[in-house]
Amino acid sequence: MILRQPNVDFCRQWSTQREKNRTTQRTSRVQNKRNINILMHGHVFAHVLEAAKAIRDLLCMKDPPIQQVVDVNGLLPRMVEFLSYDDRELQLEIAWSLSNIAAGSTAHVDAVVQAKAIQPLIDLLSSPDHMVARQALWALGNIAAESSKHRAHVLSNGIVKSVTAMCERELEQKNPNVDVLKTIAWVISNLLRYKPMPAFDEVLTLAISTLIMSM
Repeated sequence: MILRQPNVDFCRQWSTQREKNRTTQRTSRVQNKRNINILMHGHVFAHVLEAAKAIRDLLCMKDPPIQQVVDVNGLLPRMVEFLSYDDRELQLEIAWSLSNIAAGSTAHVDAVVQAKAIQPLIDLLSSPDHMVARQALWALGNIAAESSKHRAHVLSNGIVKSVTAMCERELEQKNPNVDVLKTIAWVISNLLRYKPMPAFDEVLTLAISTLIMSM
């Protein structure tokens, strides 16, 4: 069972051509620092969005420099702020980056939690954009998979209710997104992974309702 996973395949699907054009750029430490600075202090939205994309590209590399990003004082809280911006593309890029950071070490997961990312990510599960919602869910799944303590943080913020609504919304569509449903199933497995078991009836109800609705 895969517990935590970076969203690398999704990265390839989304930006294969751009990555080909930026191979040298994204491996440049100077350029990385510039993009981080823009993300931290930029005022022109177009520049901030491009910087967010570049950071996401960086974190999609085979051996992503997660620690380099985490070590920048104030960067993760700033990224979490962007989750609340009314721009789906920016929300996607930031949720994607946080998801891949949370696929790192325990210290990296802790950094995401300490940046208070859980509630804003749960809020994004209601996004009408299924890519944004799925990426936020992926990040939450990575956090919950780390330990029973991390899972408890995710559960205490109401993920079960939000995932149930997300699942129902998806299955109401004429052609439900299979990738979204697979991600939901993976997150449920992470919520049930550790002992002591969570409020079993709550998570079990979600699992059973997801199975029934998908039949």
